[in-house]
Amino acid sequence: MSWTKEQLEAYLAGEASAEDVAAIEAALVSDPALEKELMMLDPLAAQLEGAVSHIVEVQAEQAKAWQAALEPPMAKAGYDIRHLAAAAVFGAVISAGVWFASATEPEADWRAEVASYQALYSTETIAAIDMDEEELAAQIDSVGARVGFNNLRQLTDNIEGLFLLRGQILAHEGQALALIVFANPDGMPIALCLIEKDSPSGSKGISLANRAGLASAAFETAEHSWLLIGTQDDALISATAEKVVAQLATL
Repeated sequence: MSWTKEQLEAYLAGEASAEDVAAIEAALVSDPALEKELMMLDPLAAQLEGAVSHIVEVQAEQAKAWQAALEPPMAKAGYDIRHLAAAAVFGAVISAGVWFASATEPEADWRAEVASYQALYSTETIAAIDMDEEELAAQIDSVGARVGFNNLRQLTDNIEGLFLLRGQILAHEGQALALIVFANPDGMPIALCLIEKDSPSGSKGISLANRAGLASAAFETAEHSWLLIGTQDDALISATAEKVVAQLATL
């Protein structure tokens, strides 16, 4: 099925009809071309593409350095710079996690995929986000409804020390995943993510981990799995996660 630009932009903004959302997310599971088209329409795509290009350039430069350091016998044995560069570029694309919604590894932890995506964000990326309060409120309400959490705006409006910028719906193995973008006082990007559980289960406390070079805190409520991730400040992420968990207990 083909989609119009308007339908895809509405999906990215969390404004598509329930029927379109269900159809698009089902198609994403097996249609890489649709995924690429969505990424091209995403307002942040240019910034993320630039980040990936930078990673590729750095990896290619590293490959040249490796080639220069090779002993002459090794070079004669066929260790061509083109092979090294190709391997480096391939590694850069994989490590960048560009194709976030694809299901090439069905059992992969969604948090690891989010971390690879979030690692591409920079201060310049979020500086490009500019939404008025009314538009932002409507977007957060729509995103919350998509993942079965209708108190999302009440939660995100009251996270001390973070400035709410944007909400978006991503897809993990055909399931809606909410990513809420914030900035800390230094303008660094931080994301709060949640995905609905297949069936209600027990809550889990905060678990801290380094994911893709970023500090992160994972926790669970009865109906959702959560991830707070961003910066390299473990103390900030831990303290903020505690505030979020405490707030969730009151909603």
